[in-house]
Amino acid sequence: MSGLRQLLPFIGAFLLTLLIGMLVGSVVTVRLRPPRESLTLSSASSTPTIPVVTIGRLGNDVRGQITGTVRMFAGSHEIIPDASGSFRIILPTWSTDVTVTVPSGMRFVASRKGKHYYPVLSTAGERIAPERRIYFATEAEARAAGYSAGK
Repeated sequence: MSGLRQLLPFIGAFLLTLLIGMLVGSVVTVRLRPPRESLTLSSASSTPTIPVVTIGRLGNDVRGQITGTVRMFAGSHEIIPDASGSFRIILPTWSTDVTVTVPSGMRFVASRKGKHYYPVLSTAGERIAPERRIYFATEAEARAAGYSAGK
């Protein structure tokens, strides 16, 4: 018991030092913290804080609306909207036509990776990629090569 009485002053001094340290630390922390700025809420009619780009497309004609501050590019060309935020871009016309020369006298075509043959001018025959085409003069030749008539 006498050992505990000898430690009481040290325990009291430690707890007092800890309490003073906590108080001084909280005062210093409060003074070092920057003052809070006032929070201003914007009304629905003011400029939005998030930029919004709305894009619609009709064929080669791309139209849209920009709300807020944003930089928008089409390739390396910057799109600059008018005063109302509207913009319009005319895209170049791309051709997807492929010209295929059918060897003379060939009336049927099949794909190297397919199982069916088709008339050269049929929709299914025209869809076969040029590099995969095999031509036949007659249906008998196509059947002899292992192909069956397509629908």
